[in-house]
Amino acid sequence: VTTTKNSLRNPFSSTFCMFITQCALKLSFITCFVPIWRNSARISSTYSTISSRKYAGAADLSTAYEWFAEERSETEHLTPLEWMDIMHDDESNEKKGQEGKLTRSNTFRTMPLYPLGATYIPTNSTQTLHTLRNVEPQNIQMAQDLKQYVKDGNAKFCAVLRAVDTGRIASIGTVMRVVEYDEQLLWDGITVARIVLQCVAEERVKVRSIENGARWSHERRLLGTAEYLIAQVESMDDDDYQGDCNNASDDIAEKDEYCASLLNKTYGAVREKYVEEGGDATTCFPPFAVDALISLPTKLIENGGDVTAQASFWSAAEVWQRFCQTIKEARRVNLQSEVNEITIKTAMAQGGTLNLPVHREDLPFEVRLRLDQMEEEVAREFIGDGIDPVLDFQYLLGLESLDERFQYLHRMILREQRRLD
Repeated sequence: VTTTKNSLRNPFSSTFCMFITQCALKLSFITCFVPIWRNSARISSTYSTISSRKYAGAADLSTAYEWFAEERSETEHLTPLEWMDIMHDDESNEKKGQEGKLTRSNTFRTMPLYPLGATYIPTNSTQTLHTLRNVEPQNIQMAQDLKQYVKDGNAKFCAVLRAVDTGRIASIGTVMRVVEYDEQLLWDGITVARIVLQCVAEERVKVRSIENGARWSHERRLLGTAEYLIAQVESMDDDDYQGDCNNASDDIAEKDEYCASLLNKTYGAVREKYVEEGGDATTCFPPFAVDALISLPTKLIENGGDVTAQASFWSAAEVWQRFCQTIKEARRVNLQSEVNEITIKTAMAQGGTLNLPVHREDLPFEVRLRLDQMEEEVAREFIGDGIDPVLDFQYLLGLESLDERFQYLHRMILREQRRLD
């Protein structure tokens, strides 16, 4: 509003002009905003329905859901997994951590806690290395703090499964020992871009308490603080196999042979279904997945191997986990290929310059909704098939005896065999 000399002489005229102007601005604002608000409310309502679905990690075909763990526990009559709330790390978690039947070991250790969407099998073998690429500030800081201990074999942390839907962590994790450290810098030669760690999964541990759970708050994570989680863990002693291996002879040699034969027979039948000419893998999977499945051992327990020993059992379990992970990656890649095809076609149909990469938020709402539904449908199908590289193996970590773990491993493989038949 331009104030003239006359308006200065007459205060009312100035105030009146300002009042009229404000009213006009508010009226134009309401006129323009209401349709936008109504439309955004409709979109917001639809998106809230999508975001509240159970399949939060649909595009990645994640199976690390608490609800899925609960359903599996009920349908297969399993002992429910124990979960811990990272934020409430004081009395509640300490109380949960003290529950259970672990009475043989009183040795507590303090080490970094690394929540991940995966379960690691403690083969304690350098033949199986796990690669972790650290880019977040707290993970980079943890890796740098462990660097000085790599040579003497004491660079260790606890990797623990984190649920996608609730954010809570499993109460049992795996101690990872860093054997290779690769620090990669940005162009300035100073700033660390990421740190790649090669790790050996050593042993399973019970998470007893988290010392600094408040560090996991949403606000501090948004700020990108470099403080990582610290936990107290306790080793879980492992005994050799004491069961009868489905009524096998009590003779140790016969028992070993029968157990190995049972696992190898079931696993071999499943593997053959995938890799044979015209099988699921050769007809539906990308080449990398077919090659990966073919490269896996033809037997879980090699001739002369002792399935009743801890090392042999965990090695067999790790092979089956790689098998499951390969199936998951093959399906995920197929899904991503379909999503990419629809995305590019839609972007080209809009006309004008095609800017790559095409971001999903730039697509029409109906297309975004279609892609979300497609991902959820594939995720639901994958979870329903039951070939799970995460939760099944988290159950294995929690079972107390090798007898129970052997029977559950055989049940996992037998489940897939029956599905394929």
